Amino acid sequence: MESIVEFIAMFDGIFDPVEQSIAFNKEYHAKQVLIVQEQSKKCESIHNIMAYYGYKELVLVGSILHQNLQFLTDIMRGMIINIVARRIAPGECYICLEDEAEDPMVCLFCLKVLGLSRSASAREIKQAYKKLALEFHPDKNDAPDANEKFMQINAAYEILNDAQKKEQYDKYGTVSDHGQMRHGGDNFFNGRQFDEWFFGGFGDGSRRQKQSVFEKHRLTHHMYVHSVLEQSYYKPYIIFAYSTYCMSCFTLQSYWTDAVNDLEPLGYGIGTVNYIFDGNLFEKLRIGRLPSLLVLVEGKVVHYRGSYADLNARTIRMFARDAIPNTFMMRVNNYNGLKRFLEQWQNTNKPSVLFMGANKEPRLRYLLLAMRYSHFARFGYVNIMDTSNDVREMKIALDIRCSNCENVLIFKENPETGEVAKLQGSASQFTTEQLNEFIEKNKFLTFPKLSSMSYLDHLCPVSSRSQRHFCFIFPIENFEPKFINSVRAYIKDNGVFLDKHRAKLVQISTKAQSEFMKNFDKQGHSSSERKSFLVMWRHEYVKAKFVWMPIDVDQSLAQLRTVVENVFRGDIRITEVATVTKMLDEFEPSLFTKFSRRIVRMALTLWFHLTKEDVLPVVSVVGTMVFILLIGYVLNYMVGENKVRAFDQQPEKPPPYSTEGEWHPEDPKANLKRPEPLSKKSRAWTEMEPLIHELRAETYFGLIRLLKPGCRSIIVLVDNESKDVMLRQYARHIYPLRKNKTFSFGYLNVDKNLHWFRQLLEHICPASEDGTNDEMAKRLKGINPKQTLGTVLVLCGYKLWFTMYHPLHPCNKPRNSDDSDSDEPETSTRTKKISQENVLDGLPNFLDRLLEGTIRRYYVPEWPETLK
Repeated sequence: MESIVEFIAMFDGIFDPVEQSIAFNKEYHAKQVLIVQEQSKKCESIHNIMAYYGYKELVLVGSILHQNLQFLTDIMRGMIINIVARRIAPGECYICLEDEAEDPMVCLFCLKVLGLSRSASAREIKQAYKKLALEFHPDKNDAPDANEKFMQINAAYEILNDAQKKEQYDKYGTVSDHGQMRHGGDNFFNGRQFDEWFFGGFGDGSRRQKQSVFEKHRLTHHMYVHSVLEQSYYKPYIIFAYSTYCMSCFTLQSYWTDAVNDLEPLGYGIGTVNYIFDGNLFEKLRIGRLPSLLVLVEGKVVHYRGSYADLNARTIRMFARDAIPNTFMMRVNNYNGLKRFLEQWQNTNKPSVLFMGANKEPRLRYLLLAMRYSHFARFGYVNIMDTSNDVREMKIALDIRCSNCENVLIFKENPETGEVAKLQGSASQFTTEQLNEFIEKNKFLTFPKLSSMSYLDHLCPVSSRSQRHFCFIFPIENFEPKFINSVRAYIKDNGVFLDKHRAKLVQISTKAQSEFMKNFDKQGHSSSERKSFLVMWRHEYVKAKFVWMPIDVDQSLAQLRTVVENVFRGDIRITEVATVTKMLDEFEPSLFTKFSRRIVRMALTLWFHLTKEDVLPVVSVVGTMVFILLIGYVLNYMVGENKVRAFDQQPEKPPPYSTEGEWHPEDPKANLKRPEPLSKKSRAWTEMEPLIHELRAETYFGLIRLLKPGCRSIIVLVDNESKDVMLRQYARHIYPLRKNKTFSFGYLNVDKNLHWFRQLLEHICPASEDGTNDEMAKRLKGINPKQTLGTVLVLCGYKLWFTMYHPLHPCNKPRNSDDSDSDEPETSTRTKKISQENVLDGLPNFLDRLLEGTIRRYYVPEWPETLK
């Protein structure tokens, strides 16, 4: 307590509450602290003292329930900071410590909002919340401040209903997303801050005024993630990054203020980020310097790459305009382009909005408008100052007679013959309010289609019982186009009547929205029923009441007017309830379009996010690899050139024989150096290789099915290992048949098509009653692929028969025993070891007997078709 005494002893007569405290306040602007020190703990006495001395604001340190001299010690030590002065009214004894509060709704007088005392129980709090929520609900209370009070009530109940937040509120009088007060080393207490909070700043008010310009639009990480990031898809945000201790940031304050005053009225989002308090947001936005300027559009961050030394208000506006993608506004330059632009209403379910201005590029307010309403309309721009014939034809077709004026045209159904909403002005610009009001009135087609959840929420919104909005939904598959056009004409003629009765006539595709319509198929009525429409009222976001109403398409649509009136008066009861499921977005971009846009966005994001330190190592590695490949290519090219040059410089070789004098081929004295002729085996393989084809699925018809009568295919069975060896032997044996036009040659790879050969053998298994056939079928399933190598099949595709060669096959032996004197040669042949080199040795004898017609033929019912 000695420090307290020393602190108080600094002032003479400090215990004279009337004279000395006023003098103390005049000099140091801190008489609010004296009130805390000297006066009573009761709220009434504090309020009376304030009224007596003329105080209007009071700084309360700590909690009013723990008010004592210890808090003066904390102030001296710098342990309590961010103390905010709040206006005190009679009966209000609550304090609010801001402590980096992000949301203006954080500091709430919770109990006062609910009309309760601090001793209120949980039941009393809940009852008070229900009562006040019903009283100030925006749907039931038309007061201007009803929505704000309703938000305060919800926020107060959220705090008081949470034990942790309620405890924090009881201790500190506020709830902050960053936690309670910070003490000790967690805060960097600054003497200048103490000056500003308690002594008015001592002439440093200009710094605080400059800071307030940035703090007005300050963004936090929570606001960015949960609000700004989602809004950026229809509203761009320009963000200025600064720091409290960045002097160069405050030199740009005037330019930033001018740019904000120009951009904010147009609907451009404004934000600032303080490095001291929002370091996490700095990292998320990849901000690498201070000051920094960037634009957040469609969830993508675009950094300003110009020089900040030349930055001014005009540069900021141009950067904000150029950061908006061109995809929101189509440039129309000729009559054919205009026709294509207007004819998309049926494929997109959107009206076409055409801006015609005197500038070469569309104004910024047009781009912002196109981005805001991109989900409901398509936008195009025409420069009417262009002197080309195409623009002149468009102006004549659209009846635009002025040259230096602004025009906005909205085309809905049938743009060539339908009505056109038109807004025309002089050389002055349209105001943002005019454009918003004009687009809001015409942002849907006359007879729109429920094609997504956004359309459902806007055309059939959730409404209370007293303000019910009705949707009359016509399934387009149930009605003829003529009836749809008549409904569209009826809407045009009775628009005022429908708006008065809060009725909206829309159409829906039951095929595309089958899941959504399935919940409304109840009690004998369904979307598939002819000549009926659905009347729906959404009393909750996921619940709707409905009724199916029949309609006679042959009669006048005046009957529809009667139905609308009866539904509005309640004569037609809507009692059936259905669950509203999520609708399919019928006009969602294709996967290719999404992928292309994502690739472009990734490339741009990579370009803006990579810093110099990140790029240099990658560029160094890539550059080194390119240099090595380039040097290798140059050296290879030079070596090739040297070889060509050396070959050209070689002397011509003399002929292999002498050409002088007379010469005879059989002259033994001639020194002939002719190249040796190819061997018989090599010549046979060279000539037969192009004629031998693999039997597979692609060649099945050419080698078997489509053979002409009298033609046959000779197929040898090989595998991957024996293919090279056996095909050469096969080519040598069939070489004499190469000019016979009735034979085709090929091979079958048993590694891939052994099953085909097995099925062919199954066709020729003999039928028997003692089970032999079944036993042979089982044996065929376990056939050894190596035992089939060297088998030669002669296939007659037209007559469905084949013959087979194999060294162990019985048909390969002579039929009569006169060719052999004894059984010894036969036995030696049977026991001779068969290998890849000799498996085809008996093929010439087989081919001779084939040409004689003495080989046994096997007939099959059909050829297997399971080749791979």
